[in-house]
Amino acid sequence: MARGAMANFGGMVFRLLSVVFLVVVAQLFGAEMTGLYLVSLAAVDTAYNLAALGVDRSVLTRAARHHAVGDLPGLHAEVARALWIGTGGAIALMALLLVLAGPVAEQVFAKPPLAGPLRVMAIALPFWGVAAVLLGATRALRLMRYQILAKNVVEPVIRLAVALTAWWTAAGLVGLAAAVPLAALAGAVAATIFFGRVLSLPMLGQALRSTTGLGEALRFTAPIGLNDLVNQLIRRADLLLVGRYLPPALVGAYGAAAEAVSPVKLIRQGFDPIVLPILAGAREARDHTRMAMHFRDVTRWILILDLAVLGVVVLASGSIMGIFGPEFGAGAVALAVLATATVLNGVLGVSELFLLIDRPWVNLANAVATLAIQATLLVVLVPSHGLAGAALATLIAAAVSNLVRLGLVAAWYRIHPFTRYHGRAAVAALGAMLLVVAVRGMLPSLPGPWNDMVVGAGFLMVYLAALRLAGLAPGDQDAASRWAGRVVREFRRG
Repeated sequence: MARGAMANFGGMVFRLLSVVFLVVVAQLFGAEMTGLYLVSLAAVDTAYNLAALGVDRSVLTRAARHHAVGDLPGLHAEVARALWIGTGGAIALMALLLVLAGPVAEQVFAKPPLAGPLRVMAIALPFWGVAAVLLGATRALRLMRYQILAKNVVEPVIRLAVALTAWWTAAGLVGLAAAVPLAALAGAVAATIFFGRVLSLPMLGQALRSTTGLGEALRFTAPIGLNDLVNQLIRRADLLLVGRYLPPALVGAYGAAAEAVSPVKLIRQGFDPIVLPILAGAREARDHTRMAMHFRDVTRWILILDLAVLGVVVLASGSIMGIFGPEFGAGAVALAVLATATVLNGVLGVSELFLLIDRPWVNLANAVATLAIQATLLVVLVPSHGLAGAALATLIAAAVSNLVRLGLVAAWYRIHPFTRYHGRAAVAALGAMLLVVAVRGMLPSLPGPWNDMVVGAGFLMVYLAALRLAGLAPGDQDAASRWAGRVVREFRRG
């Protein structure tokens, strides 16, 4: 499980290119234009989940079944059906957005300048659909590198190049928005090339001439798409409602804060793809002891890593937001609160995997309830408390959702993830933070971000030392010793 998680981390590091992109955009275009860009992207990205109906995940499942038995014609037929569904819905929604962009900008967001970027970004929808299906097919063959190259390398690089060109030519917000469809086009072209390397484009073209089985494929993928849409709304609701109630400059600050917590999200995301099949296998074998062991282990690992990053983010939130520019400092408090919410989702959210295995409709119901709670809190707190209110609403919704999941898992499976080693990690992090904050007030202030950098490094050293003194779990201690020995050997060799 640990080896699989580390392999996933390697690919996910490329996702940090999106943070680099936003830093560049923020520095070049300022907080107001960045805010309008982010709200437009959030709206179009959410709309895509409505149009795509989960075809990327459904084609992954259905194509893998045909691949397992060597049925290449059946595999290509599944990909063709997914293309009909995904791109058909995307084209229809693109046309709708092109017509309704003006009313959406004025009536929904109360920001008429959003009409232009909404129309431009809507052009990306069909390209996203094509790339999602074709890359889903390559993943069905257990090839992850094409997904990483297309979505995490090709698209961010093109997006950055177009953004720089828009700044150089003074093309404004519409020019910046053009980065989205042009990057999506590049991603679709890359996905087509990658698909052709491992499967057959002529065979796919032949399969596209038939619509047999389209209704059955639609019935299969619709529940997946509904779940994806709800989860996407949960992820985007705060930014969308901040975009509705607050000025564009504050929207930019909040969007930058939300993007800055990406490194925290990567920790949990690195574990999910490998933990889910392991838990499913233990569940299928009715091995209750192994299920409980994996539950405890993975939550403990995520907690230890998350607390290390969370401490640095909370202590250095001002300097982190300063990377985007002086206008983005208003998002410092929101960054700290959003990071805390992300840690809650990361650690406690492992319980969701049990529901995905056995009770997906219960998980969907919990997601819908979470969205209702979050939206209600956002409507109440954003107008009165601004960015901090939006982040607090997200934190409360995350806490309620994950506590419900934990309770359901405890009731149905009679297991919970917590051990004394979880408590030791929490105490070590809290003690390290209190000590660093106390010492920080007695030290001379350094210029610029150096003070926060020193404080963050000090927190990490104290936290790791406290963990060592408190005592790691036996398996963790052995793994840490082996890793430390490997680092020392490499250092001496170098």
